[in-house]
Amino acid sequence: MRKHILFVLFLPSLAVCNFIAYNDCIRGTGDTTAPNVTNWTIYNGFTSQPSGYLIDFTTGLQTPVLATFRWNASAGLAVSETSGSAEGESQPRPGTPAYEIFGGIVDFSNRLIYYGSSGWWVEIEFTGLNPQKNYTFVTTAIRGYLYPERLTLFTLSGHVSAVNNSSDGVYLKNGDQTVLRAGGNHLSTTGYVVRWDQIRVADRGDGTGSFKVRAQAYGSDYRAYPFGGFMLAEEGNTAPRVNAGADETIRRPREYLTLNGSVSDDGYGAPDGTLQIAWSQLSGPADAVFVSSPNQPQVSVRFPTAGRYELRLWATDGELQASDTVVVTVEEPFCPLGDINGDCLVNLSDLSDWAAGWLVDSGAGLFDLDGSGRICPICIFWRFRGFSNGLVRCRWFCCRRRPPLPVPAGGWTGGPGCLPRLFCPPCRRGLIPLTFRRFRAGFLRPLRRFLFPRVS
Repeated sequence: MRKHILFVLFLPSLAVCNFIAYNDCIRGTGDTTAPNVTNWTIYNGFTSQPSGYLIDFTTGLQTPVLATFRWNASAGLAVSETSGSAEGESQPRPGTPAYEIFGGIVDFSNRLIYYGSSGWWVEIEFTGLNPQKNYTFVTTAIRGYLYPERLTLFTLSGHVSAVNNSSDGVYLKNGDQTVLRAGGNHLSTTGYVVRWDQIRVADRGDGTGSFKVRAQAYGSDYRAYPFGGFMLAEEGNTAPRVNAGADETIRRPREYLTLNGSVSDDGYGAPDGTLQIAWSQLSGPADAVFVSSPNQPQVSVRFPTAGRYELRLWATDGELQASDTVVVTVEEPFCPLGDINGDCLVNLSDLSDWAAGWLVDSGAGLFDLDGSGRICPICIFWRFRGFSNGLVRCRWFCCRRRPPLPVPAGGWTGGPGCLPRLFCPPCRRGLIPLTFRRFRAGFLRPLRRFLFPRVS
């Protein structure tokens, strides 16, 4: 498989963004936090800036999203002036997940918001969100000492759906909850983050939505650490995700194969994120025939000759497009025409295998020679007789509806053990119709003798 996915713009770890905003929850003397980073927060002795609009880090413009901090004031939140880093190291450390998001933007060094008394919690609510958009939220806390027993539970709420993509090294991540160990998160081997992507919110009736993230102690020890800073990004359109499926190999006389592709999208694009899907052939020894509609991820295809076929599944949301390819190899038979069980002999064992599969209706498998997903006795008969046009004859006689040639887009309707049509008009392209007398003499009588042998 080869992937060919087109994006308009790349940002580290994010989709194309409508805005990206950062907030430093505690600042101090010598703080190196970048411009266009807000400082909405709440802790003991600093309660004057609990709420405000976020700023787009790239443009410096105000976004419509309001961040509001709430807390358990009776329990409070203490502050340390030096606990955010160890031995003068700036935080987060390069090469860590926290640095990938916050490096050079939010300074987590030195000053640190501590736990309060037992029962403390702090919560951020984001309002003014667009219900038609996806959002990414990332936060972390860094304590410049190990303290392995001090754990913080972060909980996402008020949303419709989200994907938890927190760092693999966190203590626990499960859906809407992540537990982070801030102690020791200053190391070059840690720097873990709490992260949710593809956050969707419900419309509150005014065209906007909201969600909340709460931090509190996890377990019996109330000594833990809340938000040191956060990032919120509004995601724009991303290209559809296209998978044409695994490469396949079939062996003649089998000619038909169902390709199980898949396409998914974020719902954005023009108009209204409507997806267009199409299968096409890139190469091959002959023209592959799309028996079912090529404008859907799953498609039935006929490969008329042996060789290597390359097909492409393509999709677009009206703005961005993506594609994936699959290779189908059709091999020549190793064994004589009519061999069913692969022993390279054409004998009653093949007929027995076919009859057993037909009678129990356990699935067509190798017996499906006409692409119907069923076992067709006329196909098997003509293959045993060695006629190269057996598949065409099979379609005329094995289907409940006798269609005109060429193959219609929806294929033919057949069933297990279809009865032959007793009469038919002359076949096109010079084919001679099979009469019931020839069918009875060449197939039904041998089959009856095999299934019901005479006892002497």
